[in-house]
Amino acid sequence: MEQEDGARVSIAYLRFAEDEVRDKSPLYCELLRGAASDPEVIGFLLTLPREKRQPNLFLAATRHLFGTPAGWDQLRSRALQGKDALRAVICREAGALRALCRTVCVEQGLGLGILAVVSGLGTWPSA
Repeated sequence: MEQEDGARVSIAYLRFAEDEVRDKSPLYCELLRGAASDPEVIGFLLTLPREKRQPNLFLAATRHLFGTPAGWDQLRSRALQGKDALRAVICREAGALRALCRTVCVEQGLGLGILAVVSGLGTWPSA
């Protein structure tokens, strides 16, 4: 079951990278592809409640805690070293996360489509 869940999370991150951010933010695309292919990061994501495994939550929380990374290796290192703090931020109540995600979307110029998804965080399909 855990392998199936890990595969679902990985596919969701790859899909988000390709469908939502590839043409808008090459950095975010790189970060999501890295997360999708990293067993240790996927393992961390599987420790979160299913509804909190969303790519946009991961990106927003890591940016909030660690700033904008230079690339995947830096984000991976920071996320795994600070996974307790990362878990705490990701598992915050939805209102705080929506505001955080909106800020990241606006800063990255990710557009209205992503903002619409972020506004409905409670209804995003589970990964």
